[in-house]
Amino acid sequence: MADHRRPMGFLFEPEKHKDSVEIEEAHEYDQEVDEAMENRLDNLNWCACGQCQLMPTNGECLCCREEDIFTSKMDENSTCCISKTETFKNACKNKDILEIIMAALKEVVGEDLRDPISNRLYRYAAYRSFTWWVYGKLGRKRRKVIPTCAVHAIRHQFPEADQNYEGYHDAIKNISLNEDTF
Repeated sequence: MADHRRPMGFLFEPEKHKDSVEIEEAHEYDQEVDEAMENRLDNLNWCACGQCQLMPTNGECLCCREEDIFTSKMDENSTCCISKTETFKNACKNKDILEIIMAALKEVVGEDLRDPISNRLYRYAAYRSFTWWVYGKLGRKRRKVIPTCAVHAIRHQFPEADQNYEGYHDAIKNISLNEDTF
C-alpha cells in the first residue's frame, strides 16, 4: 500500500514573534514620518513659530518649536521663535561677536581672515555660534540641523547677492575659514 500523505510544507517555519510585530509597527511608523516629512517641502503646516520658510530638503525643514532643546533657550514670556530672542540676536546677528568667533576659529585652524569679511563668513560664524549656544561643543565632523527660522534670520542679516545658499551638509572633510570650503 502506498502512503498517500501529503507533505507538510510549512510545518517547520518559525512562528511570528512579538519582536517582529514591533519591528513591523516601527517600520510603518517610519513610513508615516517619511510621508509627513515629504509634505514639508511644499507647505509650512509643520511650522509652529510662524517664522519658517520652505527649504530644499526634508532634513532642513525643522521648526524651533519641534524640539525641547530649542524651546529651552526661549523665555516663556518673550517670544514664540528662537530667532526673536535677545541671545540669538547677540550670538548670531551681531557682527562684533561674530568677528570674535571668527578670530577664535582662526586660532584653531591657523588661517588669516580675509578683509573685508564676506557675508558668507558671517553666516558661517553665526551658524557655529548658534550650534555652540544650543548644543555646546559637538566635536569634529559632527553636525546638527539648525531650525529653518534661525537659518533664514541669519541669511536675512547676511544675505548672498545672488540668493544662492549652500545649505546643510552632514560633515565637512576639513574645517577652514577659506570661503571656498564652506
